[in-house]
Formats: sequence, C-alpha cells, structure tokens
Amino acid sequence: MRLDTLQQLRLEQKLRLAPRMIQSMEILQLPLAALEERLEQELEKNPTLELAGPEGEEPAPAEGEEAGPAEGERDLVIDAKNDNQEDFGRLDDIEQAMAPEDYSDQPRVSRARGDDEDPKMQAIANTAARDVSLQEHLIYQWDLVDLDSQIRLAGETIINHLEPDGYLKTSFDELAVHSGLANDPAFWQKALAQVRNLEPAGVGARDARECLLLQLDALDEDRPIERELIEKFFTELQNQHFQKIIKATGYTIEQIKAAVDFIKTRLNLHPGLSIGSGPVGFIVPDVILEYDEEDPARFKVTVPDNGLPRLYVSGHYRKMLMDPNLDANAKRYIREKIQAARWIIDAVEQRRKTLRKVAQTIVEAQREFLENGPKFLKPLPMAQVAQVVGIHVATVSRAVAGKYILTPRGIFPLRSFFTGGTTTDSGEAVSWDVIRVKIQELIDAEDKTNPLGDEEIIALLKKEGITLARRTVTKYRKTMGIPSSHKRREK
Repeated sequence: MRLDTLQQLRLEQKLRLAPRMIQSMEILQLPLAALEERLEQELEKNPTLELAGPEGEEPAPAEGEEAGPAEGERDLVIDAKNDNQEDFGRLDDIEQAMAPEDYSDQPRVSRARGDDEDPKMQAIANTAARDVSLQEHLIYQWDLVDLDSQIRLAGETIINHLEPDGYLKTSFDELAVHSGLANDPAFWQKALAQVRNLEPAGVGARDARECLLLQLDALDEDRPIERELIEKFFTELQNQHFQKIIKATGYTIEQIKAAVDFIKTRLNLHPGLSIGSGPVGFIVPDVILEYDEEDPARFKVTVPDNGLPRLYVSGHYRKMLMDPNLDANAKRYIREKIQAARWIIDAVEQRRKTLRKVAQTIVEAQREFLENGPKFLKPLPMAQVAQVVGIHVATVSRAVAGKYILTPRGIFPLRSFFTGGTTTDSGEAVSWDVIRVKIQELIDAEDKTNPLGDEEIIALLKKEGITLARRTVTKYRKTMGIPSSHKRREK
C-alpha cells in the first residue's frame, strides 16, 4: 500500500450570510403583530433607540454630526445577477468597522427606572410573550442545520406549506412550482427527510400512520409491537378489530391493549398543535389592498405600520460618542448599540419595501381573481414573482410566510395566491385551486341518490377542456374531505 500526500486546488462557491443580513431576513419573515413585539423588545434592551415624538419626527442630529443616512441605513441592493455583491461588500465593511475587539464585554444595561417610568414600557415588560407558530418554531431549528443551499430552500418551502397540525398535504409537484426548484421527487424526498428530523417528532408526515411511525423512530426505546401494529394493522387498530390482529400475529389481548394504550398516551396524531396554545382569535393584515380613490379601476397596495413604534437613534448618545473625554469602554458600548439600532431601523424599512413590491406583483398577477372570484385564480409560482421583483425565491418565501392581505374580496394568506396548475385543451392556464372549486361545484350539484363517481367527474371536466387523470381527481377529492360516491349516496 502506498500513501501519498497531495496538494489540490479547488474552486468553491459558498454563500456566507453576515449576522446583520440574517437579522434582516428574520425581520422580513415576521408578521405585523410579531414585528411590533420584536421592536418593543429592541426598544427595551437598546438605550440608544428612542421613540419618535408626537409628530413622528426625531430631534436634529448632534452638533458636528451629518444628518445623512448611516451606512447601515441605505437600501439593500436587489440584484440577483451579481449575487448581491454590493450588499455583502457593505456588510463586510460594517463588520470590519465594528471589529470584535471593539465590542464591550459588560452586560446590557436597561433603561433607568423611576417615578417617571413609561407606563407603556412597563405594560410591555409585564405582558406574556406571544405563542410561537409552528413555522417559526421549525424555521428556528432549520436555520441551525448545516445543509446544501438548494435543500435548505426546499426545506423552507416544505415548512411554510405544513398544515397547522404538522401534516404535509401539498404534493412535490406543487412545491416545485411554488419554489422554482427542480421537480425531482428524490430531491424533495431528501429535503422532507431533513424536515422530519425537527421537533416536534411527526411533522412532515403525509398521513396519520406515517406520523405515528415518525414518532416511534424518534424514541430512544424500541417498540416492536407498536411498530408492527401501526405498519401492518393500522386500519384494524382504528376499527378495534383486535381479534383479527390476534389471529394474524399471535399477540395476546393484553399485549395489544398495552400497545394501544402506549400509542394513545405517548404518541400524538396532531404534533403541530403542540406548538403554541392554539389558533389566534383574530388576524392582523400585513398588507391592505383597496381600490384607488382617484382611479377605481386600479388597486392600491399599502403596508400598514400604524402600530409599529417610530424609532430613531438617540441624539444624546450620538453626541456622547463624539466626546473625546468619554471612557473607551463606554464609547465601544455606545458604538455597538448605535450600530445595532441603525441596523434594526434599516431592516424594518427594507421589510416594508420588499413586502409591498411582492404584494404588488401578486396583485397584478391575480387581478382577475380579485375582481371576479375563485374561479379566476391563476397558476403563480414564487419563482415568477421573484423574477419580477428582482429578488431570490427564498426572499419571496420569507416575505409571504405567515402574512395576510386584506382585499375587497376578504382576507387571505399571501401564500394562498401561489398555486400550481395545468393547461386546458385550449391552452389556457388554470390553477389547481380552480379545479378544486370546479370539483366541489359538480359534487354540490349532483343527484344525491345517484352521486358522481370519479370517472364521471373526469368526463364533466373534460367537457370544460380540463383533462385530468383519475388519480388526480381522487387525490383532490380526498384532500377536500369529500367521501367516495358510494358513501355520499342518499337513500
């Protein structure tokens, strides 16, 4: 055997996110209510952040200080062609200016409290934190996993399409359309396997049986009886046909009952619902769509921020930073806090601009739906919106995650406007959501004593120019919770 030491050169391209870029992404992903809470927290822990006055204006800059925008306050450049080189270059410059040795080791200081304590701040401090959503809980874990960039984006897409109970009902084909990634089942299965490693165990399952098996896989102990019953006799378990199981397996009734008890008490059919205390009682829209008063034929998109604190960097601390007699440690501490304050203000403004651009593009693409109703929803992949706006698909995904838009037709999740679809015989694009509506209409209008079978639904859709496979109709009927024709029959 011969051992050699070789030197090799390898050209490798990696995406390195600066900490403040990560913070900007986090701010972008927050819904309005969560963003308001986040800004209140920043206001509490950063003494250089101040609330604007009654007129929304901040004091004039300190004497000798220029009033122009700080380096961190300039708009992020949206330029996918150059891989955001200007953004990352600016981030590197800021990080070099704020070298690690310039950071203070002393703990964060809170605002002085006294008789003139702000009642609003006191109320915030005494208010319980909001529940974390399932998507937020999973994304936090996902960001800590070392993954290939394509798998990371696919995983984010999967997480954002999970149902509240943790199940994945969206097909790989639709996920590929939404994300603009490859329509390769093996690729998506690999990403889904990674998502299924997150907590709570069982998320990402396609059905109840798979959900329970995923939870068994996550246990430290081996449960062979429970696994066999779930894998091979799940229907019998649901119908409590224990004698059939005994005959097929040879297990005693005591063993089967013990296994059933373990499944009921230790496993969860709805793992996603264990995150947070349940659904929120009301929805705060992140985007408002209304008819333009000057031109009723046009839509006007706004991103409301009335509830957000108006923040600015304290002139008092900026003036202190210019004092040549200030202690070096204090100066480093103030410099750190001012830079953090500027970054958070910049991130909030960038969120507003990005969200408005994304929403405007969605509105223009789905105008017929907004004017005429669900039958006119068009197929719209995230990649198409990303291309129009000039940002990455992952940015679009984060921008719409968990956010709602208030329209003249009602309030909708922004994510609901991104749908896959097919093409009619005449070449017209039609979304899967429209097909679901058509299936529902056909079933609602059927003769209940002689309900439509899947083949008859296919034939009726064919008359409208929509050609579908039987398995497609069956799949959508099941996901809509519509039983088979045999079970729908009324005597």
